[in-house]
Formats: sequence, structure tokens, C-alpha cells
Amino acid sequence: MRSIIKIAVRNLIRYKRRTLLTSSLITLGVVFVVVYVAVSGSFKNMIVGQITDSMLGPRADPPKGIRRLHRKSAAQSHAEHGAVYAS
Repeated sequence: MRSIIKIAVRNLIRYKRRTLLTSSLITLGVVFVVVYVAVSGSFKNMIVGQITDSMLGPRADPPKGIRRLHRKSAAQSHAEHGAVYAS
């Protein structure tokens, strides 16, 4: 194992231009991936925000003094409409 590391370090020192070019391209590639992930995540959040704002309006909370309507569970709704559940 020690000899492999010794050979690798020797080759890195011997071929400086190739080492510099390879390491700079790897760094550039990592930077591009990080920027792409950040931009695509931001774009996704913006699109989702625009869609939900257009459906809900700028404020999703009801005004003061207005209670939220009680939503029935699916079982209650089906029971009112005569749905039969298999047991």
C-alpha cells in the first residue's frame, strides 16, 4: 500500500501540467453540479410557489372571526352517501 502511494505522489509531481489540468477540470465540474442543483431547486420552488399562490391567493389563512369548516373524513362522507365497506 505504501509503494502505491509513493508511486502516485511521484507521478503527480512528475506530470505537473496534467495534474493541474485534471484537478482544475474536476473542480470546475463539481462547481457546475453544485450551481445546477441550486438553480434547479430554486426554479422548482418558484414554480410551485406560483402555482399554489394562483390557487390559494396570496394568503391561505382565513380572516379573523371566520372559523374553518370542519372537513368530514372519507368514511363519514361515504357513509352518508350509502357506500358499503367490505369487512
